[in-house]
Amino acid sequence: MNSETRVKSPSIYSIPADEHFLDVLTQGIMDRYFDEKDPFGLAQILVLLPTRRSCRALQDAFLRHTDGRSILLPRMVPIGDIDEDQLQIDTLATDIFSEENNVLPAVSDMQRRLMLSQLIQQQAQKTTDNILEDKNFPTDRAIRLAFELSSLLDQVQNEQLGFENLAKLVPDDYASHWQITLQFLNILTEEWPKRLVKEKAIDPAHRRNMLIQARAKKWQNHPPKSPIIAAGSTGSIPATADLLSIVAKLPKGSVVLPGLDREISPDMWSLLEASHPQFGFRQLLLHLDFEPTRVKNWIETSSSESYQKERVKLVSAALRPAITTSNWSKIKNIKSSALTGLTRIDCVDADEEAGVIALIMRNILTEGNTNSNAALVTPDRELARRVASALTRWDLKVDDSGGVPLANTPEGTYFRLIIKLI
Repeated sequence: MNSETRVKSPSIYSIPADEHFLDVLTQGIMDRYFDEKDPFGLAQILVLLPTRRSCRALQDAFLRHTDGRSILLPRMVPIGDIDEDQLQIDTLATDIFSEENNVLPAVSDMQRRLMLSQLIQQQAQKTTDNILEDKNFPTDRAIRLAFELSSLLDQVQNEQLGFENLAKLVPDDYASHWQITLQFLNILTEEWPKRLVKEKAIDPAHRRNMLIQARAKKWQNHPPKSPIIAAGSTGSIPATADLLSIVAKLPKGSVVLPGLDREISPDMWSLLEASHPQFGFRQLLLHLDFEPTRVKNWIETSSSESYQKERVKLVSAALRPAITTSNWSKIKNIKSSALTGLTRIDCVDADEEAGVIALIMRNILTEGNTNSNAALVTPDRELARRVASALTRWDLKVDDSGGVPLANTPEGTYFRLIIKLI
């Protein structure tokens, strides 16, 4: 690592929540790196994004920005989907390729569930009656429980933790009940590692962490000569946060955060709880040893309406840490325009709620101009499916970013009914 890399202050930016993230990101990339005389300039840039979907959306943003004109786009790689082929391409010019290439393949999600379900049924045969009431543990229940154990494995490995201290997790007061749980969790602590060794594979989350760490180490020791931009990630996974830390300190590296709240005062940052939307940014900036006030805007121009700026202030005030809500009455700088276009609707039940939302979206899409669009943002997957179903009455098909569960597709429904009949 050269001296320039060691002393460089992290390059960290943010795009306000009231701006279209990908459009503004595209504008900033074009302003910084596009040169009509160098058609290969953009192609030398590597953009790291959270998911494959965001990579496709950024490609569309470049098309909008260039009005469909053909240009060589930057390389776009989803951080969570780094695979060995990409590492091979990136490491041809380095001496640490062998270290990265030794990462074992990941066990597939379906294979992991099936193997865990087998271990659960085997464990049921040798545990006491108090743990599993049925020695002949049904296969369908074993598969459902295997799904939960898979999620637990991913959560533990996402946090780069292990099961070594699991037995010491609960006080002795609960020892009798906890020992029963520990006996069952031997599936993960003892049997599962042995099965992975036999399969010559590792868990997907573990493998992803290893690949991200290998890439971060390579960039730290051999800083790339071309620009690298990590955008849209909050670094909620420790391995990703480490990678962002390396990228921010590269000579030509930049980290672009989505919607950092500039209205939160410095003294309130330390009061944010884990449930707060900005808590991930707080943890990431602490990891980077970077004050929120030092984060710059990705581009300085703004296309947002004035009421949107006021609404950002309103939302920020509404989400203040609970311990500071007594100061709500002292907030004076939010104008009434923050409520422009905002409507509250109280519905009797979920059906009415879905129907009202569908009618509003239909009105926007059919009675507005040809460029009108509408979006539903909700954590309730059932509500989203109800709205999508209601919109099909008017031949309006929505792009559901949450996807459709296999069991809810026509084919899945057909097979579920057959299984139920049998």
